[in-house]
Amino acid sequence: NMRRILLIIIIIAVVGAGLYLGRHYIFKSADLPQAPSTGQAVTPLDQTPVVSDATQPETNQAIQLLSNALVFDYWVDPSDRTVYFMSPSGSLNRILAGGTTPEEIFSSGISAISSVTPAPKGASALVESGYPDTPFFSIVNPITRTRQFLPIDTVAAAWSPDATQVIFLRNSTLNIFTVSTARSSPVGPLNMVDVRLDWKDPAEIYISPRAAAHLPAAVWAYQLKKKTIRAVTQEL
Repeated sequence: NMRRILLIIIIIAVVGAGLYLGRHYIFKSADLPQAPSTGQAVTPLDQTPVVSDATQPETNQAIQLLSNALVFDYWVDPSDRTVYFMSPSGSLNRILAGGTTPEEIFSSGISAISSVTPAPKGASALVESGYPDTPFFSIVNPITRTRQFLPIDTVAAAWSPDATQVIFLRNSTLNIFTVSTARSSPVGPLNMVDVRLDWKDPAEIYISPRAAAHLPAAVWAYQLKKKTIRAVTQEL
């Protein structure tokens, strides 16, 4: 009888312990974070959530507004995502990031626009007009609402990598125009006409003929310090 009573006590103790542990596990599981419902992102506990660039949708919205405006070309200032655009009549306009209405900044007075090249930094742009008969280059700054003019007879121009200078070809001579002082200084001779300039490398100017289907494509590199020129590519 004593053995039977002892066995019953042991069985009751084991069952009681099992019920206690099971109840404890169930309640602890209920405290764990639950998976989000469909459509919510799962973020690991050891990672910081990645916040998307909130200005990008605003910029896209501003660009979409251009479809309702007369636009020759447009560019975006990366510092504040403002969208600037030039109308065919030379009017310089902007749409602020998140804005809904274009705003005219000033009329540049430029007509017969051929190309608009944004500065690598900032909001300014290099505007060519009158090509091919009488090409004319000017720099428009929408922040200061001003224009600067490159010398007459300039046939090609390009921004420096830091947007502080513009190199231009005039009378078979390469020159550098400093934006802050509005002064030019000669670099060296270059006996070429009807070409494009590209100044992505601080030490070199890349030169190529204007696009034409019947002409072979070629690129030359002009060394600013050595004042030498070399062929980079040529397709025959």
